[in-house]
Amino acid sequence: MLTEFLPLADTCERGLKSLEQASATADSLQQYREGIELLYKQLLDILKRTGVVPIEEVEGKKFDPHLHDALSREETTDYEEDTVIKELRKGYLYKDRLLRPAQVIVAVNPKPKDKTS
Repeated sequence: MLTEFLPLADTCERGLKSLEQASATADSLQQYREGIELLYKQLLDILKRTGVVPIEEVEGKKFDPHLHDALSREETTDYEEDTVIKELRKGYLYKDRLLRPAQVIVAVNPKPKDKTS
């Protein structure tokens, strides 16, 4: 039953992120954003009262297979190997037990170029 709330939380979060990227500055957009923020906060409060909490910020943290689901790996020198570089979908805990892992992209260091040419 609790997992049924999670897609609603995902939708609210995506809506908020897309509004942050919108170039329009009309009052109606601001009111829309505030409404979604309120809805999202209320939903998270309901989930918290039932024992469901989001996994805290994962970007920049070491990949943990017990909390994260790596959907892809990205070559980068900006992060250490096996560091979460992007969270695609929030993970949730229920009374300190994993309800849903966070879906993430994980850093992998580039392989050295072969100098035998």
